[in-house]
Amino acid sequence: MDILQISYFSKVYETTNYAHAAESLCVSRQGLRKVMRNLEREVGQPLFVNVANRLQPTEAAHRLYKASRTFVEGFRELEDAVAAMKLSQKTEVRLGGTYDSDDVFTTAEWRAFRSYPTEEHDINVKLRYVRGSRPTLLAALLDGSLDYAHVVFTELDETRFECRIAREGRIFLTMRSDHPLAARSAVTIEDLRGVPLSMHCEGNGVADLMLREAQARGVALDVVRSDNELPLRLADAEDGRAATLTYLPLDDDPRHPNLVSVPFEEPALAWKYGVVARRGAGDPYMMRYFAGEEIDWPAIVRQLDEGKAAPRWASI
Repeated sequence: MDILQISYFSKVYETTNYAHAAESLCVSRQGLRKVMRNLEREVGQPLFVNVANRLQPTEAAHRLYKASRTFVEGFRELEDAVAAMKLSQKTEVRLGGTYDSDDVFTTAEWRAFRSYPTEEHDINVKLRYVRGSRPTLLAALLDGSLDYAHVVFTELDETRFECRIAREGRIFLTMRSDHPLAARSAVTIEDLRGVPLSMHCEGNGVADLMLREAQARGVALDVVRSDNELPLRLADAEDGRAATLTYLPLDDDPRHPNLVSVPFEEPALAWKYGVVARRGAGDPYMMRYFAGEEIDWPAIVRQLDEGKAAPRWASI
């Protein structure tokens, strides 16, 4: 029995769903089930059973989960201690972000996320921020020129990368309130036939997913702009030139009073946002930190309201 098995078991126990647990862990369902089978062999009895098509923990699972909490917390403390020792030898951590990273948070959340003070958590190294496309940042992680990257993605090669998820969501079609699709409660890819669309560039995971799904359904998308800069795409929506894709609904955004957002109903059109590292090279503490798990959101937002500035990004 090892910490990986317990971590995987804990996620299945907490979600009672193999698919959701696998998505959260960024691993395949097959790999997750294999780990669970091996753990059950060690325990000597089943940990989960299907009852009326629902996954339920057994009494053994309840006992294992309760008994493992001290172990899990102790291991996290050990990780943090090792991380502190590693960081004492570093002078710089190189952190990347995709061009659309800003778009998965509200304005206040993003300011908090970007301005979180490292000194409060003994991360006394310089953080160097760069921006780039998703393929560029993933390549930089593999060649070692970046340590971590904030990436919006729809799929990730788990054999080469590990990831700590910070946000998950669905895709919205955002358009003017007088657009023919604006009154719908949900839209499908088939609804986009003949609809001018302003969307992300290819190479962005969401754009690639949308194009792939449209091709599979025989829908020719009318893409009038391909750009990862959200302000440009929102301008297209506001002047009625095209609808666009967004990660968040903008119905209540006072900056865009004439825009409405309608979710896509396809389950396939989902995205994740997290901090990604090359497999084996990512420090667990740093990944939790950069995923925002250590952030006291209300306190940081208050500090920002008092004038604390966010770091600047360069580009690669």
